Amino acid sequence: MIIGERIRIGTPKVRRAIEGRDAEPIQRLARAQVDAGAEMLDLNVGPQRRTGPEVMTWVIDAVQTRVPKNAYDRVNRSLPLCLWQ
Repeated sequence: MIIGERIRIGTPKVRRAIEGRDAEPIQRLARAQVDAGAEMLDLNVGPQRRTGPEVMTWVIDAVQTRVPKNAYDRVNRSLPLCLWQ
């Protein structure tokens, strides 16, 4: 299994995108990882104490508008969505 892990708040590009609610950089990273063979994406918004749920929802929505749940379709599987709180 290949897990794409480059979408995390520790990356300056991702941090700026989250702070500015600019979905494009995050969407490009997600699409590139799926196109490169990622079967899952690890979306990490870090320790967002006050706005964590809202930020995570925004990131998931941003990714899913560019990478539909069925983007990973090898052997009729789909890119799964897993949430951890």
